[in-house]
Amino acid sequence: MTTLHPRVSARLLAGLLLALLGGPVAAQTFTGTLAAGDEQLRSGEYFDSYAIVVTSGQWIEADLTATGFDPYLIVTAPSGAQQENDDHEGSRQRSYLRFQAQETGTWRVLVTSYASGETGDYRLVVSVGGGTVPAPSPAPSPSPAPGGSLVGEWYSGNPSAIQYVDPNTGVGAPTSGTGTFLVINADGTYREGGILRVTTYSCTSEVFVDAYGRYSVSGNTLTLNQAGGRSWGNVCGGETYDRTLGAETITYTFRLNGDTLERYRDGQPYDVMARR
Repeated sequence: MTTLHPRVSARLLAGLLLALLGGPVAAQTFTGTLAAGDEQLRSGEYFDSYAIVVTSGQWIEADLTATGFDPYLIVTAPSGAQQENDDHEGSRQRSYLRFQAQETGTWRVLVTSYASGETGDYRLVVSVGGGTVPAPSPAPSPSPAPGGSLVGEWYSGNPSAIQYVDPNTGVGAPTSGTGTFLVINADGTYREGGILRVTTYSCTSEVFVDAYGRYSVSGNTLTLNQAGGRSWGNVCGGETYDRTLGAETITYTFRLNGDTLERYRDGQPYDVMARR
């Protein structure tokens, strides 16, 4: 005997997406100078160190820029494990890291240089958030393509009509279904993500995606120039995975009908989204 629960609305699923993929962010900006007399790494590079308090599961974003030297960024966990970046997207003036913390405690953000002996001024922006931190701003575009009537927040959802609950234990399987969101900003940037949750008997697969970048619109063609993002989850029978998304260009044709957006890829229907 099972108990049937009513359909979950697409708007409710959109709220779930925002709760899973969003969260408050605390950002700090530091300006400083690497100079002779600073502490040095074993390999001879000067460095400055900044401490941040992080809870496991939070996101850390560190963005370092400098013009007088080749910046190198190191973020170290309480255990000593570290993430490093030299030339972000090929730039010798910017280093960038964005990842989810796996440890609670005091982390260190080290500003250093690629080669020993380099000195100069720098700017460091550090963000720590409870959910996914805002996407980093890609290189400024002199004339970002306007989104026109596409600017806004779009959502779609296809949750299951029912949820099965054991009347004896009260335990039920998570609602199955899919949901996606697309945020088109007037400044030429976008954010897109979604959730796929499918339950077969007692086995549940969950996949989450969160991507960002810049877009362009030409006629009825929408091009998303993905700069990065993240995909994570757990596939039934397998281990949890977590991977970083790289640069990619995705092109859709679309039809806009009031508050309804229909997207097509390769001439085939892709999805139908509603304006929030």
